Amino acid sequence: LIQWFPPLHSNSGELVRVVTATCTTAMGCRSCIDVLIIVLQSYFLWSCIAIERHYCHQPLSADSTGILKTTYEYAIENNRLFASRPDYMAMATCISAYGLGTLYALVLLAFTFKWNWIRLIAILLVGAKAYALGFYHLMEFTSDTPPENMLAYWGPEFPYILSLVLLLARTLPGPPFQKPKSKED
Repeated sequence: LIQWFPPLHSNSGELVRVVTATCTTAMGCRSCIDVLIIVLQSYFLWSCIAIERHYCHQPLSADSTGILKTTYEYAIENNRLFASRPDYMAMATCISAYGLGTLYALVLLAFTFKWNWIRLIAILLVGAKAYALGFYHLMEFTSDTPPENMLAYWGPEFPYILSLVLLLARTLPGPPFQKPKSKED
């Protein structure tokens, strides 16, 4: 895609502007993007608490209940490396559950209450999550048990990628929330 849009290749600031304008136009308003960011961060935080925290401390099994059983069944079918739980995967999941989970909570609160100080933290979260996703997918696709069903594998991963794009679009150009203009302005 970059080769088809040469102006975007040479100017990453322009790319962010285009993505922001496109998202704003497509969704009708910036607050719609913010709502989507809030929903995604809520989903990630829920996943950290309901799934990753448990996986961090013990393997999922056929005896698991509720969402943990569903996750186990999904992993056996579509993500066998996750199901096999090598030590590095358990450690990475612990870092995600407790480290990234804390950042998801901060971003969730900041976008709910429109706190501009979140800008740097959100950009750092994007970098950390992009690195984590890159490492995770590298391990998945170079393992002895790479995913076979790409749609089933990438389905749960897409929200993370979407959130990275949305967070960059809202925070990279400047503070994400405009202060109300006074009557003197």
